[in-house]
Amino acid sequence: MFILSLFAFALIGVTAGLLAGLLGISGGVVTIPLLVLMFNMLQFDHLCLMQLAIGTSLAAMVINAFSSTMAHHRRGKVTWPVVRAMAPGVFVGCISGAFVARLLPGDVLKLIFGVFECLLGIYFFKKIKPYEGENRLPGKWALSGIGYGIGGISNILGIGGGIITVPTLMAFKLKPRRAVATSSAVGFMISVLGASSYLYFGLTQECMVKYSIGYLYVPAFVAISIASAFTAPYGAKLAHTLEPTLLRRIFGGALIIAGSLMIFN
Repeated sequence: MFILSLFAFALIGVTAGLLAGLLGISGGVVTIPLLVLMFNMLQFDHLCLMQLAIGTSLAAMVINAFSSTMAHHRRGKVTWPVVRAMAPGVFVGCISGAFVARLLPGDVLKLIFGVFECLLGIYFFKKIKPYEGENRLPGKWALSGIGYGIGGISNILGIGGGIITVPTLMAFKLKPRRAVATSSAVGFMISVLGASSYLYFGLTQECMVKYSIGYLYVPAFVAISIASAFTAPYGAKLAHTLEPTLLRRIFGGALIIAGSLMIFN
């Protein structure tokens, strides 16, 4: 059963990597529902099942987020002053979000994530507006406050924050490629801080699962990290061959179904 579960975790990583490359989204929206399904099948303690899925998902994002950030940096697309301005807020927000998630019952956390997935699915049906005008980014304190909100929400939901960061930066008229590149750097901070916070807070809980450290299930973390790292570049290549609008709608529909199952299951 353990070997089969490793194979299943690797498949989750393949799926997350492909979709991250195709759509430029955080793997968490894919990995968390699938990890919850797997952890249920493995009969993990329900008291910490959702937190374990989120912590493991955040940890699995770290390598991909770092690779993506470096790739964008080499192309000179990351707006580092924005990243530095957001960093203090992201730091505090990530710790706060993980602390809140630790206190929430698993069923409540699952409900929150299910609603988020449904709303995200609806967002993917929305038509993307083209970039217009010059950027009008706010000051450092405002960006830090925005970072706090994104860090907190992302760590409660277990996502890298790109789905929130990119539209926010584009609302301030940052060009789409720069918004995505800058978001990848912010997402790297969120994944590192989030994974560390979940690991630490999990150490203080009575809920224990074999092969886990805090809220990090090591076998799933390793399998997903390796598989998604190999498949994300192929997803990026496929993005240039598939029709983007149809792809977004199919994925949006899948998210709504997944979110609904988490709400009503």
